[in-house]
Amino acid sequence: MKNKLISAWDKMIDKLGSWLDTIVINLPNILIAIIVFVIVLISSKYISRLVLRVLEKSRLQRAMKNLISRMISIIVIMIGLFLILGILNLSKALNTILAGAGVAGLAVGLALQGALANTYSGIILSYIKNLKFGDWIETNNYEGEVVDIDLRAVTIKQVDNNLVYIPNKLVVENPIKNYSTTAQSRVILECGVDYESDLRFVKKLTIETVVHNSPHKGNLLISFANVKNS
Repeated sequence: MKNKLISAWDKMIDKLGSWLDTIVINLPNILIAIIVFVIVLISSKYISRLVLRVLEKSRLQRAMKNLISRMISIIVIMIGLFLILGILNLSKALNTILAGAGVAGLAVGLALQGALANTYSGIILSYIKNLKFGDWIETNNYEGEVVDIDLRAVTIKQVDNNLVYIPNKLVVENPIKNYSTTAQSRVILECGVDYESDLRFVKKLTIETVVHNSPHKGNLLISFANVKNS
């Protein structure tokens, strides 16, 4: 038993020694790989900011601009990782990683169907010109101002300042009423008066009240329906 332990210990020492020799031999490559990794990280941040500045001149939605800049940043990092694996002579490991990534990607795609659907719907919403930040919309029985559109949900602020997060998939699949796309909107109010009231006076008083309290006096168009004596 003692001889076996000594033999195992010697083998472990030999193995650690061979690893140490390998590290010493590849030390220049490891240092170069670390330098390349740091340069890639810094470059990805600067390139992402540069792309975002360029996209600011376009008419794309803010969410789409952020998405494009992030994707380009990820692509730069991925290219840097491939360079690092090549510097470390790990081409075989690269092939194994790519093969494993394909299988893992399939499994993740099946497990995250809902999340991927929201992500794809978020990309679609970012391209819609008639839906942008600041619009007042109604969808999925919720009404409010659009304050954010990301890859997961559309965030709207209601009249009471509560935020509602609606999954992008539901917004794409259901009708959207956008109150901000038209210059004029019609507001229908129903009210009743006493049977003996003077309807001409009621009409005059209603118009004066609405005009006096409206901030857009020049754009008002008031009409009356079903005004008759009972």
